[in-house]
Amino acid sequence: MASGAGKAAQPPPGPGSAVNGTAADFQNIEQELYDYQMHSKMCKKIAQLTKVIYSLNMKNEEQEAALQALSHAHHEELHRILVETCHEGEGSALRTRLLELQESLDEQQRVGAQVQADFECFRIHMGERERETEAELRKEFEERLQFAEEELQEVKAQMSDAQEESDRLSKELEKAEEQIQELEAKCEELQETADVGRRSEGEETQKEEKEADLKRVKALLEEVRELKEERDRAEAERWRAQKEEREQWERRMSDLTEESEETRRRMEAEWREERRRWEEREEEEKKGMHSALRERVKRAEAEAESHLERLAESKRNAVKLQERIQDLEEELELDRRRVSEAEGVAKRAEEELGVAKERLLLQEDELQSRAEELQNRGGCEVCVCAEVDELRSQVSRLQSKNRELELQSSGRNSDHARQIRQHAEALSSLRSEMVRAQTEELRRIQKHADDERDKLQKDIEEERETLQKEREQEKDEFDRVQREREGEKEALHKEVEE
Repeated sequence: MASGAGKAAQPPPGPGSAVNGTAADFQNIEQELYDYQMHSKMCKKIAQLTKVIYSLNMKNEEQEAALQALSHAHHEELHRILVETCHEGEGSALRTRLLELQESLDEQQRVGAQVQADFECFRIHMGERERETEAELRKEFEERLQFAEEELQEVKAQMSDAQEESDRLSKELEKAEEQIQELEAKCEELQETADVGRRSEGEETQKEEKEADLKRVKALLEEVRELKEERDRAEAERWRAQKEEREQWERRMSDLTEESEETRRRMEAEWREERRRWEEREEEEKKGMHSALRERVKRAEAEAESHLERLAESKRNAVKLQERIQDLEEELELDRRRVSEAEGVAKRAEEELGVAKERLLLQEDELQSRAEELQNRGGCEVCVCAEVDELRSQVSRLQSKNRELELQSSGRNSDHARQIRQHAEALSSLRSEMVRAQTEELRRIQKHADDERDKLQKDIEEERETLQKEREQEKDEFDRVQREREGEKEALHKEVEE
């Protein structure tokens, strides 16, 4: 009987171990689910970031190579033009203009680098925001998991209290069984005593004692039966309470799991939608930025080509002008040689004229002497007059010839001087025309470059303002999403607390 009661008092190990196993399985499932989700998210993000970084690096390398090739070609063309067209005063103005164009190209490259740096900052900002969102999701999940673990610890504490109560009742039942065994032993002793008394005393006294002992034994048996019933009721109540508590805990765990799964699915859907919108915006921004950069590169290439064409045209004009100047200088040198030859001829003519004058003077002296001699002789007047007239005619012819030689010499010198002056004036006007044309071309190139630079600066400012507005909109959108998640988190905590 005692052994049967002891066996009945032992609690079955099934419910407690089942509850512990359920909690451990739930914790393991939640941990595996969290690890799998985090691993999947990290893999997807790493793959997406790797693709974006690879594409950006490839495009940056292509743009840098194109800009370097363009800059190298531009430098080579500038160097070649400087080598070919730089001549003292004219070359200094052209060199200054080319240096200004080089500074403008460097400024455009710096602006492109600034735009690239702004894009890198934007990409870093988006990466930081993604990491912050991931950390927030992880923190929220850890808080929910910690809250579930705390509830699990409370349930374990309640189950341990119920187990202690069951142990206490089992100990009381064992004590009652020991008392029953003692009472049975006393009953046997009383039976033996009754047998001995029956032999020593009378029938009546023995009967009364036996009845009294039987009454005590019945009372003890009734008390033992009541204790057993009370123990059975307590055991049934304890198992019913444990069963209800286990069912309630399972329902709460199931509700919490469903709620957590629903929250996870909703947050994943929101995250995927937010990620999709962000990727679309990023793709649109990259396309717009790449198209703007391509347009800017095309404009820079077109401007460089136009500059190169204008420089080539200026170079061709300079070559033509140089050839024209060289031809004019050759003509001037030829005219100078002609002038020197004419001067030599004039000098020789003057010498001949001097000789002729001396000869005429000598002839005049001779004629005078002959006339005087004829007059002194007193010869025939007719012969003398004829000779005098002949001599006078010779003198007049010589004087007219002398005047003709002087006129020819002076006319030739004046013609050469006039031709030299005309060539000098033509060279001066041609040089001034070249300087004016080059100045006008340089002024036009400077104005075009200034207009292009102002236009590029204006476009860059507009793009910066647009990027700033988009960043502010994204920041407001992110703050709104964060506030909504905070509200959902608070509502979820309130529901869990309730």
